Amino acid sequence: MAINALCQLVVMAVAARYLTAEQFGIVAATNIVIMLVQMLTEVGAGSVLIQRSNINDRIIAAVTHISLLIGLAFALLIVGISPYIAKYFHLPELSEYINVLAVSFVLVALYKIPESILQRNMRFKLLMKANLFTYVAGYALPAILLIVKGYGIWAIVFASLGQIALKALLFSFIQPSRFFCRPQWSEYREVIRFGLGVTSIRVWNYFYQQGDKFVLGRTVGSSGLGQYHLGSQLAFLPGQYVGDILNAVLFPVLSRLRGQRIAIGAMIMAVQELAFYGMNCMGMFMAICGNEIIGLIYGDRWLSVVLVFQTLCLGAGVRSATRIGDIANRAQGRLKAASISKLVAALFLVTAVYFSSRLGLHCVAFAVLASNIFAWFLVSWVSMRGLNISRATISAALSRVVISSILAGLLIKSLHLVSLIWFEDSVIRMITVAPIAVVVVFIVGYVVYRRSLINLKQSIFG
Repeated sequence: MAINALCQLVVMAVAARYLTAEQFGIVAATNIVIMLVQMLTEVGAGSVLIQRSNINDRIIAAVTHISLLIGLAFALLIVGISPYIAKYFHLPELSEYINVLAVSFVLVALYKIPESILQRNMRFKLLMKANLFTYVAGYALPAILLIVKGYGIWAIVFASLGQIALKALLFSFIQPSRFFCRPQWSEYREVIRFGLGVTSIRVWNYFYQQGDKFVLGRTVGSSGLGQYHLGSQLAFLPGQYVGDILNAVLFPVLSRLRGQRIAIGAMIMAVQELAFYGMNCMGMFMAICGNEIIGLIYGDRWLSVVLVFQTLCLGAGVRSATRIGDIANRAQGRLKAASISKLVAALFLVTAVYFSSRLGLHCVAFAVLASNIFAWFLVSWVSMRGLNISRATISAALSRVVISSILAGLLIKSLHLVSLIWFEDSVIRMITVAPIAVVVVFIVGYVVYRRSLINLKQSIFG
């Protein structure tokens, strides 16, 4: 995870020194469309392979056939409607990038199936190595080389395609898919029925995660969207990787414990509390050192995005807790309630961003932070209610998180103030503050959450 995140930081740092705000806006608009269609292409089929008690070659073949057919259909559809998408964002050149990336919709189906089977078999170490290799060799190195050579947005487009193609090739080699079995119609129907339920959650989750950019792409123009994209991408980066790891590890474990409410409840409470605290501290550190972080990674010409970055960093804890609640809801099969909660959260976010966009990007960031807190409340309420966890237990855990996070934040802020007095160079300040902050967070966390760690160990290993 750390190496993958470091590689992404390097790509972001290089891109920030060669691309303009307008170009970043076009990249963000392209990502909005491509991420939505890639998610729809999977139709939640991978979750069938993870969550179903038993799978066979016919089920795997059914999932593969459906994913490939839908991927091809969406590729043709997007090519047809790309001019209208470009018109929505007021970016005429957007359609050509979307048309090229439409190839990825078929390729995604080729790696998602074997990836899901590896997750089901809990081969997490192999998955991490494969994902790291495909990111570095397929995306990071080509992107850096092409950006430096002056290919601009096309550098990101070709690198994205290269990563997806390499993943499709590698995962198909590691875990070959069954294309040629003949599933029964009942198995196709089962895959589609379950997949649609999972996809409904993911659609609203997508609009919850990308709704801000979807609105900003039309209201503030490509330059404003590009600046917001840079600030939000860096603020969300740690939570993105932590969330992906939690999803890959926690979802298969919880799916196998389905029906054992006590065991699931104990595990969810422990993981959520620890992740909430850890990501809260990470977010506060990034917010406190916002000027140094933006200056070091993006360069001084992007200091205008510091306030957006700092504000969004403060929501790192609630975003991680929301992600864990989503995983718990999917693992328990509470698809309808989870879908409704994410729909409400997405509507709240889109409405808040639309009205705040008239006041500037800093107000948009505050609106997104408020939406993150609102979504955490909704999703956690659904998951905790499904596990019959008492209000007293939730209140006690939340109190520990708030108190310990404030304590750690005050200590980190004190360290930062001292470093401002002692060191003028921002690099030296970061090198000095960062390791001490990690020690502070660990000590406070160990003192407060030692019991939670013991409970988590017992819930996993018995």
